Amino acid sequence: MIGIQDRPQAVELTLDSLKVTGTDDNKAISEKWEGVYVIIRNVSTFDRNSGTGSFRIQDGNGTKLSMGTKSDYFYSPVSGYVPPTDGSILNYIRGYIETRSSGSGGITLNPAYPDDIEVGTFPPVISNITRDIVEVGYGQPVTVSSFIKDVDGSVVSAKLKYRVNGSSIQEIDMTNVSDSTFIGVIPAQNDSSIVDYFIWAIDNENNESQNPSDTSSNRYFYFVLDHPITIQHIQYSPYGSGFSAYNGFEITVSGIVTCDTTDFASYIFIQNGDGPWSGIRVNGTETLILRKGDLVEVTGVVGESFSLTQIFGIDDPSQFNLISTGNTIPAASEISTSETGTFGSGTISAEQWEGVLVKYSNIFVTDENADGNPGPTGNGSSNFGEIFIADGSGINTRVNLDDSQLSYHNFYDSSLVDQPIRLLVGDQFESLSGILLYTFGNYKLDPRSDDDFSGYIPVSVENQNNTLPEKFELNQNYPNPFNPSTIITFSIPIESKVVLKIFNILGEEVKTIVNEIKTAGKYSVTFDASGISTGIYFYNLSAGEFNQVRKNDIIKIATFVAS
Repeated sequence: MIGIQDRPQAVELTLDSLKVTGTDDNKAISEKWEGVYVIIRNVSTFDRNSGTGSFRIQDGNGTKLSMGTKSDYFYSPVSGYVPPTDGSILNYIRGYIETRSSGSGGITLNPAYPDDIEVGTFPPVISNITRDIVEVGYGQPVTVSSFIKDVDGSVVSAKLKYRVNGSSIQEIDMTNVSDSTFIGVIPAQNDSSIVDYFIWAIDNENNESQNPSDTSSNRYFYFVLDHPITIQHIQYSPYGSGFSAYNGFEITVSGIVTCDTTDFASYIFIQNGDGPWSGIRVNGTETLILRKGDLVEVTGVVGESFSLTQIFGIDDPSQFNLISTGNTIPAASEISTSETGTFGSGTISAEQWEGVLVKYSNIFVTDENADGNPGPTGNGSSNFGEIFIADGSGINTRVNLDDSQLSYHNFYDSSLVDQPIRLLVGDQFESLSGILLYTFGNYKLDPRSDDDFSGYIPVSVENQNNTLPEKFELNQNYPNPFNPSTIITFSIPIESKVVLKIFNILGEEVKTIVNEIKTAGKYSVTFDASGISTGIYFYNLSAGEFNQVRKNDIIKIATFVAS
């Protein structure tokens, strides 16, 4: 590392120079700051991770940015660096901008020098929040305790703030019962209530903090129930954090095995009926003999691992009870690719299906490698065995092909060069089923076996064993609607000069997609509508004496309509 005396002059930026105001979304121009040393002033911290040293910052408008730990000085496992407590006000933070394709909002700020962060004020530290009852019943008050300490002064006031079923917030003054341990009691509530809460504190210098720091996307909560908890109660996470009401607690729950170690080497999932929130991974059962259709009762601790909710510690027969075998596996819940998309962790439309057996219908392969160029890893590109697919919603989502023994692959390893069946852009399936997972920063469908693939329709010559079409044909584009690109497929029975063009409503040519001689076969091409205005357009295919026109309406989520 260069010496401090050689430090470049920091460029003064505000968070809304990089992000859309009030969000964590990148601005289109943010990439121009890649690798630039910048300084950002007067921001507060949240989402502190004492294990890595990372945290996040936000301004008064709620515009957010992540702090990275590329420097050894700020990476806690190496240096022992202690990040500022949530709610700390930074006089400034300096560092190098790094853009990413996914995760962390797509961009991070990496401090490089020991004095790149200057903390202005230290609010109270609020940690170790817990409740005294795991399974809360009707008529039971709940005592919430927390460690609250001010490192440079004293805690003046601490409040437990709660609401019932989303109603108005109620406040309870917390009592310091012993060395920085505070408690507050939430009154008993009616059956089937959902109680959510957080803790607020202020010190003698009027510095405030709360835990969780962002209550719009995360709150502690619990159910009031007069019956045993179910998988749905464990998985339910309505605030966008992905965390369970029972996180860190030992529970007992039952479900039918939907995925066993004959599918994935280390995955076992159980499910209670069907629908959202109904499935979960049980971790530690890999050495036990459990098979699809087994109805089991398991006891373990609920936790998060890489943002996937799981039940841990089920590693001996005393922690599970095999109730019966040969039960009907819950039917796959049909969902749209728009529900899972490429969303970040905790997005409720996707999170509700985590661990559940789901199915997409009428899907197309839109990208044969979701993480780089086609083919095996190499030449600066990665391939983790994942593809993008889309259905009629036009929104891409991931499918993982390398966790189980599938015939279908995306040529993620050079050893697969002669193995069927390599999926290519434009290949279709009537349906595709599997367990929805969240791993390595992405929601993705994990098919269990070849049986989860139904109605395979290859459009590429490579996948059709040279079976030739019998007639000229121009198919309706797919997906429909789309944003910003769609796939157009066509067939030619004999070698022909093929021309495929896009025209506007005035008959003016907008774009030529194909203009070449092609051998007999079935083809797919991608039409990218980026930069093309909203309006009514047509696509025309001519090949030999064959000529056909189809209509499409580009509305930026573009819709093509067959004429």
